[in-house]
Amino acid sequence: MKQKPNMQESRKRLFGKDHEHYHLIFDDNPLPMWFFDPETLKFLDVNKAAIKKYGYSSDEFFNMTIADIRPPEDIGRLVETIKTRQGLQNTGEWRHILKDGTIIQVDITSEMLLINGKKIILAAIHDITRHKLTENELRNSLDRFHQTLENMMEGYQIIGFDWRYLYINEAAAKQGRQKREELIGRTMMEAYPGIEYTQMFLMLKDCMKNRVTHQMENKFENPDGSTGWFKLSIQPVPEGIFILSIETTERKQAEENINKQLSRVKALREIDLAILYSRNLHETLEKALEQVMSHLRVDAADVLLLNPATSILKFRAGRGFRSNTIKNFELKLGEGYAGKAALEQSFVRIPHLKETKDFARDKVLESEDFSSYIATPLIAKGQVRGMLEVFHRADFQPDADWLQFFDVLAGQIAIAVDNAVLFNTLEHSHTELALAYETTLEGWSAALDLRDKETEGHTQRVTALTLELAKQMGISLADLINVRRGALLHDIGKMGIPDQILLKPDKLTEDEWALMRMHPVYAYDLLSHITYLHDALEIPYCHHEKWDGTGYPRGLKGTEIPLAARIFSIVDVYDALTSDRPYRKGWSREKTLDYIRAQSGSHFEPRVVEEFLKMLK
Repeated sequence: MKQKPNMQESRKRLFGKDHEHYHLIFDDNPLPMWFFDPETLKFLDVNKAAIKKYGYSSDEFFNMTIADIRPPEDIGRLVETIKTRQGLQNTGEWRHILKDGTIIQVDITSEMLLINGKKIILAAIHDITRHKLTENELRNSLDRFHQTLENMMEGYQIIGFDWRYLYINEAAAKQGRQKREELIGRTMMEAYPGIEYTQMFLMLKDCMKNRVTHQMENKFENPDGSTGWFKLSIQPVPEGIFILSIETTERKQAEENINKQLSRVKALREIDLAILYSRNLHETLEKALEQVMSHLRVDAADVLLLNPATSILKFRAGRGFRSNTIKNFELKLGEGYAGKAALEQSFVRIPHLKETKDFARDKVLESEDFSSYIATPLIAKGQVRGMLEVFHRADFQPDADWLQFFDVLAGQIAIAVDNAVLFNTLEHSHTELALAYETTLEGWSAALDLRDKETEGHTQRVTALTLELAKQMGISLADLINVRRGALLHDIGKMGIPDQILLKPDKLTEDEWALMRMHPVYAYDLLSHITYLHDALEIPYCHHEKWDGTGYPRGLKGTEIPLAARIFSIVDVYDALTSDRPYRKGWSREKTLDYIRAQSGSHFEPRVVEEFLKMLK
């Protein structure tokens, strides 16, 4: 019984080998998140937090669309929003239906992505149900709100017309890093110097003067230097203005984290594309180091590659260095920090590089002024391919997130190096195989010349002259390869002709000629089953066809005859007529060319005759 596709298969199909990176940045994110198709609205992937929040299993999500968790009246707005959105956006407030029927209110941040040529949308979900209930309750009954004010987690302030604090709850005081008793009776300008120059204060003034409501999200700097993000609802009240503040710092940090992780995924994708489309290892490494410099915020980075034959690490690519000194150093396995790390397949970090005596490249330190150093081996398929090194010119304390991404980048670079080694090996093997094939063809043609003494050297001569004429007539380099192979094997079918006919010194009888005319068919039967030579069949099979249709073996006429065969037939006749045979002396060049001119339009194509005569001049 065929197993139904599931979410895990969808993730692998969507992101390919990158799907494992998403466990780090997507599946374990505490915010509910999902990917969906903007055309079909079907869920493509959901994280653990979404499964827990909404109550559906991953398989249930996989068989749903995002419309299934929305009230029917919201579907039109949903489709319009998806059509008009661009980039990272806060798409507004929505209602979602949980599996148990509960309706929650959410605030959604989403990003349109292009992955493997397909547009998908990543959405991060923030549950604002409680906040919305609180805000609505405040608007409906300010008196009722005052009864529960002190227990609120949201901030609540009343500012008088003279800008003094008339009331502030404990949550609002904590949000502003102040004590409530120290704020009551003071003006906002006294409590927060410089606040009058902010965009938020302009909104407060407008509300105070014109008695209009404002809503905004604001980044606020506290007196102690800390910052926080707040969603503000500013409304006029009889005493002055009322401010409801909901801290959104955690959500903003989550959004920033999402942006950072998306940026990292894009960086990995850039490296993947470089690996996929570039055969130049140096270009791939330069692209990878560009991502290392950008996303790890390092001052310099390089890649050392290991020569397994000599056990030496050598500089291959680098960025951020002030001089070329580092390019001239080589390290043996076990030498210096990088050599030891490569030998032991271990990570190394030196926080105070200037105090160490074991770096083994002291001149690099003198010219670069590096302070800290981190390196990790490039390991692919269990083999060390080299080292990734990064440098800082100031003290640097990496966190777990930094180290994790450093390791991921090193893994991608290791894959790039391993692919390059594999490609070079395959390319070398392909070259050797191609040479072996060509040598075999030349051996076959030489064997034919040895058997048919009357045409000894004929094959090499007609092959060279055919290639020259084919080039003159504009045949491409790729097709010239098959023209050469066909010319070398043009008489391969004579292997099926008995010696008493092939080597007969006298003229052949009609019956003998009938058998001799079978050699193109024998060539086709012999070569058509060899895939490598399939495109080289035109000359062996068709070089005895004539422009007027009187040739053999199939009586092809005009352009029914392949161009390669039309070209070769002139060269073949020219060489045959100018060569001595046991039953006649070879013709002169002039007599042969007169014959070819006379056969233009009957035996030969006029255009090819013209080009052949032009070439011989």
